[in-house]
Amino acid sequence: MFKKYNMSKWASRILILSGLIQSAVITSHINLIINLYSTIVGFYMFGFVLFTIVNILNGVNFSSKKSLVTLITTFVTSMIQTIFAVLYVGVLLQEVNKYAEVSMDQQMLTSMGFIGLSTALTLISVLLATLFYFKKTDSYQLYL
Repeated sequence: MFKKYNMSKWASRILILSGLIQSAVITSHINLIINLYSTIVGFYMFGFVLFTIVNILNGVNFSSKKSLVTLITTFVTSMIQTIFAVLYVGVLLQEVNKYAEVSMDQQMLTSMGFIGLSTALTLISVLLATLFYFKKTDSYQLYL
């Protein structure tokens, strides 16, 4: 009735899932930023996707060996990824407010939704990895 779950593996799986979601919907983001006036939005999207890919590798590395260096690298990378996500969404909202031709359509809502989902999963993963790194045991019994 009790099953043991390795929490660091769950943290790495969530981090990998977050990156794979962004990799799957990258064309949605590209189609959106093509129609915008701001050129910096492309850089923010590039930075976000770049650090998402780095976090996929960090997730794989964290699940194989649990070290403090990997945890710090994942934390820093996730914070930079979050900053790029906030900047990206901020520019999108500025575009809507600044130009009458740019509207909050389904494509923009989808893009911002996936950015928010990916960022939330990344932050949850980093929180889990940090909390369970400092625990004495890595396996916990959960009643199912």
